[in-house]
Amino acid sequence: MNDAVTGPVRWGFIGAGNIARTALAPAVHAADGAVLQAAAARDPARAAALRPVRVHATYDDLLAADDVDAVYISLNNDAHLPWTLAALQAGKHVLCEKPLGLTAAEVDRMVAAAQRAGRTVVEASWYRWHPRVRLARARLPEIGPVAHVTAGFSFDGVPAGDYRLDPARGGGALYDVGCYAVSACLWAVGRGLPDEVVARADKGPTGVDLDTRAVLSWADGPDAEVRAGISGTGQWLVITGERGEIELRDAPFTAWKDNATELWVSDGSGTERAPVPATDAYRVMVEEMSSVLSGGPGWLLPLAQSRDTAAVLDAIRASAAANGAPVRPGPGPDPVAALVMLTVPELAQRLGTDVVNARGTLRAGTFLAVSRDGVLLVPERQLDGDQPVKHLVPVLRLLRDAKYTDIEALAWLATPDDSLPGSPFDALHENRATEVKRRAQALGF
Repeated sequence: MNDAVTGPVRWGFIGAGNIARTALAPAVHAADGAVLQAAAARDPARAAALRPVRVHATYDDLLAADDVDAVYISLNNDAHLPWTLAALQAGKHVLCEKPLGLTAAEVDRMVAAAQRAGRTVVEASWYRWHPRVRLARARLPEIGPVAHVTAGFSFDGVPAGDYRLDPARGGGALYDVGCYAVSACLWAVGRGLPDEVVARADKGPTGVDLDTRAVLSWADGPDAEVRAGISGTGQWLVITGERGEIELRDAPFTAWKDNATELWVSDGSGTERAPVPATDAYRVMVEEMSSVLSGGPGWLLPLAQSRDTAAVLDAIRASAAANGAPVRPGPGPDPVAALVMLTVPELAQRLGTDVVNARGTLRAGTFLAVSRDGVLLVPERQLDGDQPVKHLVPVLRLLRDAKYTDIEALAWLATPDDSLPGSPFDALHENRATEVKRRAQALGF
């Protein structure tokens, strides 16, 4: 992000459907550091019901407003890409409903557009901000390496004419609720994309999947079972490790402001039932994103994780269409295995919000390791002039020993005078890129 928002973040809503009305609009009204400045919907009365400061006649009018800093997009799934791109082009930050894109390629287009605009895009996978999910992630080391995950989300009652029953509008169980279960499997296993996906789907008369089942497998052992349905009811998330098990009982993906919950952690000899108070995770999501956009603290769901979820959804659909044939999820754009020289503003612009909290506080001569989960600040080292490659081996060894090996790039912060012209990923850096890759591979990356 190029510049922080001053004052409360002024939100604009594109779409005024059920989630906007019942969850996000109340969350913005209740959130610290946020105001619902504007809303636009096909029915102006529905936009007005969200109680914004102002109602716009069209989405384009809202995006043209100078007093809107960020937009929340809650349209049909097929409209996520075009309106996210339009919002970025208009200079707005974006919080977009899940699934972020219909394909991984769509997510890649959003990532590229966000980088060009210097703006933030976040998938509104709101359950990730719930304190029980955060506690589960924090306690994963207690159960040892994860061996198996089972995750599912099914519900009944989709009315005729609903977009969820229309394949042209991104309908179907996998898009609607499968993204929850898939993303949970990915963060629980913590090993990036699976090596193989096998899936089956039962389709309804309109052509969308009513029930989809998939198995995700990693070559080094773990596997995960996913189920998504818009027929039947139930939610579950159970994570089994070598030394124990974690279970998020009772609505792991939809526990809300009136639902006190428990996290069950078993070690083979007993089960701890850790209480978690009722929390409005929608409000937490809005507050943390507003804080980050204002230059403050907060966690945002990394785009790389949204991209991985989309890639697995792609593979599930492909396998189901091929009657359960194994499919390997497609990786994203080639990782940047390069050592680059960047100033702090350049780093913020090129790598997005993962470094926004560090802007203005990092010094030249500092290494940053960029992974799918964010940016790790390596302990400061005084480098010798323009010879950062000299320090690659100790820095890479430090990362390897910390088991921080899912590295997409290493950045070295230079002074403005040291910055090299052009893109840091161009031919000027081919030698450095080759050297980084060679030494990283030698150390087991």
